[in-house]
This record gives sequence, C-alpha cells and structure tokens, in this order.
Amino acid sequence: ICRVNSPGDRGSNSGVGGDILSALGGGSDERDELWVLAKGAPETIETLLEHVPDGYVACHQAWAKKGARVIALAARRIADAEEADDVLRVPREKAETNLHLVGLAIFECPLKTDSAACLAHLANSKHQLVMITG
Repeated sequence: ICRVNSPGDRGSNSGVGGDILSALGGGSDERDELWVLAKGAPETIETLLEHVPDGYVACHQAWAKKGARVIALAARRIADAEEADDVLRVPREKAETNLHLVGLAIFECPLKTDSAACLAHLANSKHQLVMITG
C-alpha cells in the first residue's frame, strides 16, 4: 500500500516530476518506508543520480535517435529518521539528490505510413503546419 505525501510540484527542477511516497508496512511489526521518486528527461535525471551507470547515456541516446520517447525513473529510500522528519519541508532540489536509477521507460509511437503524404498535401494547400510536443 502506498500513499503520496506531497504534490509533484514542490520546486523548480525543470523537466522532473517527483513525489515523496510512503510504502505502508503490511504487518504490526513492519515500519512505513519513505521514498523519494522522480521521473523525467534522462539528461535531467542524470544530474540527480548518486552514480550514473555505465552505458546510461549511450542507451537513452540510442533510443531517442530511433525516435522513441525516453523517460528516466529514479528513487531513493529515506532511511535516516531525521531526514524522514524533514523530507516534506526541504526544497525539492535537496530531496531529489543521490537518487538511484530504477530504469528507463521507452515509448515508441512510429509515424503512420501516410503521415508524410498527408502533411505534404496540407502544406501544398497553404495550411500552416505546427508541431506541438510535450
């Protein structure tokens, strides 16, 4: 059972969505655990990692060059009782430090086979084409 303790918008780490999560203990002798979770652009998450794994940059860049959307996922367990008391009050920039890479989420959404012809037809008919991402 998990509970989000804070909203994702706690600061200004551009390109990163982060939360403080409680993993609630299942039994009477189990303690709740606090985790800092973050997701975002691999280049941004890289700056928050305690250790950047070998091949990290090459891997996410290779997928991006293939046209995939790549999102990095990172986390850190809050083991220190004092930090656990403070974690909801500290600035996001401090909470999201020394994270460990959990993995990369790779999303592929290839263009449809007729997309190029359709866009060309619209452009030739004097329509203004605008790409919106994000």
